[in-house]
Amino acid sequence: MSRPSQAGAVLRLLCLAAMLGLMWVLGCHRRQVQPLYLFDGESGTVLAWDDVEEVFEAARDHKPPPKADRKIESGQFSGLQLAWGGLAVDPATDHLYLVSTRGTVYSIARASTQNGALSQRADLTSFKLGEPGTDQLSSGSVFGQASVDPSRNLLYVLETARDGRASRVWHVANASRVRDGSTRPVRECTFKGDEDGSGLAATREGRLYALFGGGPSIQDSAGHQVRGPRLRQGESRGGNGRFLTTARDEPAQFLLGPRTQLPGRFHYGSLAYDERHHELYAFAGDPAGTALPKILVFGAGQFHGNHDQAPDRILPGAPAQLRLLAHAVNGEWLAAASFTPRQTRARDAGDDAPDSDPEPAVHRGQGKGRRELTLWKEPGQGQEPVTIADLPGVSEIRGLAIVGN
Repeated sequence: MSRPSQAGAVLRLLCLAAMLGLMWVLGCHRRQVQPLYLFDGESGTVLAWDDVEEVFEAARDHKPPPKADRKIESGQFSGLQLAWGGLAVDPATDHLYLVSTRGTVYSIARASTQNGALSQRADLTSFKLGEPGTDQLSSGSVFGQASVDPSRNLLYVLETARDGRASRVWHVANASRVRDGSTRPVRECTFKGDEDGSGLAATREGRLYALFGGGPSIQDSAGHQVRGPRLRQGESRGGNGRFLTTARDEPAQFLLGPRTQLPGRFHYGSLAYDERHHELYAFAGDPAGTALPKILVFGAGQFHGNHDQAPDRILPGAPAQLRLLAHAVNGEWLAAASFTPRQTRARDAGDDAPDSDPEPAVHRGQGKGRRELTLWKEPGQGQEPVTIADLPGVSEIRGLAIVGN
């Protein structure tokens, strides 16, 4: 073979290797599309953007945000008062759940392809958490944040008495298959005992996290009784979940104490969990309504040691009047939404306010959701967030959900 032909063969081999390398790089870095769901409280509509990155990039490049790709509607949503954070998505079953402040759960099947009006039988079912009048807490309480364990088809919902003096967590087994029009009995409550339930986050790793503003004393590993706001880590077992009431039982436990930076006796907040980095994002509303919001980041491993631990870090960029957090089940996106708190007395604060609470309504997290959305991509790597001030078609964000990989 002549030298020119040898050089040509080598060049062809190099080009082929380069092409194969490029194909490998592109395949390994193929972007996973992750949908974003919002519930607009004013119109009673679920809005879906099929790729949250398009929303993020528009804001980053100072361009108008895109319109929602899909709009999911139903006459049953007319007048629906969605619980704060009462929107949850299960990517395993492709179901979207909406939880009202009074404990009605709406289950939307085939959520990833729904667009337009839902038909009752094929697309939308509903059920009630607890029968009215049969339980004191249910008859005088408000439901809050919902979350899904997608590996177990398990829906969790937080419930808190209107005066904040009792809270519990519901677990709904086989959530995507609950019969339309049914009620779930009180025995399906996972935990009852702490006060001012504020946030909830489940994971497909079998863990469950809840945020409480107070509660009875807890015995620590040294046998001391400790009190105050607390974060609890629980676990899913079979078709339910549980929290431990003392640290001596098993290593899964709680975080409580001044180093946690949880404010004293808060009444509202939100949780979100990043499964890829095993981190919990926690926000607790300032009782006085004057401090700037903090998003505290705790590692899952911190729940297996001393109960009084400082967060790993504080996430920068939290919006003013923060109210909701949501993280993709197994993705890189964190979303936050704010609200305008009601400063009137609770008796004038609307249907979702306590009936006889002497404190200002802001202390219970009452108010109206705003239309702004804040997004972080890879917040664990220090990426700065962007804020979308005017999402098309959105007037009041009451719920957030992002579908991960």
